[in-house]
Amino acid sequence: MLAQGGTEKMARVSRVLLAGYVITLLLPLATINHLFAILLLLPWLATSGGWILDVKEFALGAKYRVYQGFFLLFLLSAISFFYSANKEDALSALAVRLPFLLFPLVFSTSNISEKHLHFLLRLFVYLCALVCLGCLLFRVYTFLYGNQDANYFYNEGLISITKKRVVFFGGYVSFSIFICGYFLLKDAVTRLEKILLAVVAVFLFLILFLLAVRMVLLITLAVGMATVFIKLMQRRRYVLAGTGVAMMVLAFVALLQLFPQTKSRFQSIGNLKYSFANQNKLDHFNAANQAENWNGLTLRMAKWRCALDVIEQNPLIGVGVGDVKDEIVQAYQNRGFLYAVQNRFDPHNQFLEITMATGIMGLLVFVWLLYHSLHLFWRTQNWMAMAFMVLLLFSSMTESLLRTQEGVAFYIFFWCLFVAYSLSKETVPLKKLVYENN
Repeated sequence: MLAQGGTEKMARVSRVLLAGYVITLLLPLATINHLFAILLLLPWLATSGGWILDVKEFALGAKYRVYQGFFLLFLLSAISFFYSANKEDALSALAVRLPFLLFPLVFSTSNISEKHLHFLLRLFVYLCALVCLGCLLFRVYTFLYGNQDANYFYNEGLISITKKRVVFFGGYVSFSIFICGYFLLKDAVTRLEKILLAVVAVFLFLILFLLAVRMVLLITLAVGMATVFIKLMQRRRYVLAGTGVAMMVLAFVALLQLFPQTKSRFQSIGNLKYSFANQNKLDHFNAANQAENWNGLTLRMAKWRCALDVIEQNPLIGVGVGDVKDEIVQAYQNRGFLYAVQNRFDPHNQFLEITMATGIMGLLVFVWLLYHSLHLFWRTQNWMAMAFMVLLLFSSMTESLLRTQEGVAFYIFFWCLFVAYSLSKETVPLKKLVYENN
């Protein structure tokens, strides 16, 4: 057992490691980010809490319901390894899912204070703004002195130097906007910093339009409208509440006129009809929309139908984490969906992805995990976490967010961080690693 002084030193080490993890999460430093994730275990191992954690309490205690859900998801994935035909892909999939074990362990013995949570959130939002500014300046430079194609200011072209996929980077930006809103509504920062955060929020919202990730844009708008409506209704400003929401919608539509490529992305999903035999390519934001092409929605609808084909044949335990890609490609083949076969698309839906891999049991555990997380955040009035979960939930309907390391590294980390903070608000158990700044 560490002495009091040793525990405080480990707490300081943990704060540094958490900050390092958040910083490397946003930068093109994936290997270093993985290293910080592993190093986060050291304070957990070095403290008495890490070694003497009551296994029975952790496994069965109501307090640890969310952490138990992460463990169960990993356990089902690990079991599915044995009936996966593609062992190599199964091992890769389990490696990606290791944070399902790592972060619950790291945060299960951590008492996250509001002060430390705010520090990490502010670090994330300011770094996100700086990275976005760097990306924008880089594109301005290349436009002036290189390829003068304005389309590189949009979507993946804008963030190419980060080496991040646009769907995940869009999530970073949306989450950062939520953080700005959170601090603007709280008396946790100075008036000067509130002005700075308001400027950052506007800048990041414009960046979000350039990224043109449709679902993330709609989620951000919906959360913003809900927040304005609820706050004004609580103050009994009923007319202003309705007016405010209407003005936000009009502002959104007006901004679309200023970003023609983003507008094109939304217009492309107007067609809902598709044929598996269609071998035309996907409509791109910088080209004219053509009804005979695939668009983002019809392509997903076709992939979801094929994913359901796989689930219908393996409903109980799924096909195993190693065979998801192979099985859905075979489903594409069976449907004559050659465009998807050639590109080996994933299901683009996290709920279907989990069900394909681990069956109905996996889906039930995932829903159970979501329910207990939302219940905990609601009970502790952790509104920042609620906004984060809205982003996670609705993005999961159109993307397989937890299939790649990039998605797991972001979503599982902040998910567990918010769980630890909510649990710390309810009680401060003994033998906890206290993250308080002295």
